[in-house]
Amino acid sequence: MTMLVAKAKTHLRELPLVLAVDDSPVQLRLIQDALTRNGYAVKTAPSSEEALAMLTVVVPAVIISDVMMSGMSGYELCQQLKRDENLRRIPILRLFNSLLMTLSLIARRVCTESISCAV
Repeated sequence: MTMLVAKAKTHLRELPLVLAVDDSPVQLRLIQDALTRNGYAVKTAPSSEEALAMLTVVVPAVIISDVMMSGMSGYELCQQLKRDENLRRIPILRLFNSLLMTLSLIARRVCTESISCAV
């Protein structure tokens, strides 16, 4: 193994890991690209069921999950995770119909929960 490959593998292990779950390949790609550009390692799962399978071998720092998916919904995924002693403490960011809508809702919540919010 070359020194460059060894450094790359070490660097990847140090990046915070995010698990993105969405049945839309376009949304998954947008999330993955944005997070990768900002210094995160990203694993993706096209369904809640695949996410649960991945979580048997990796434990991410945070999970980003679509709410409305075919099969098991994002809400059901959250319920499953909260029942598992090893996974219940992983923060979960739930996405709604669009990333823009989600970010808007988060911004409103942060502003209403903060003492002051500069606009």
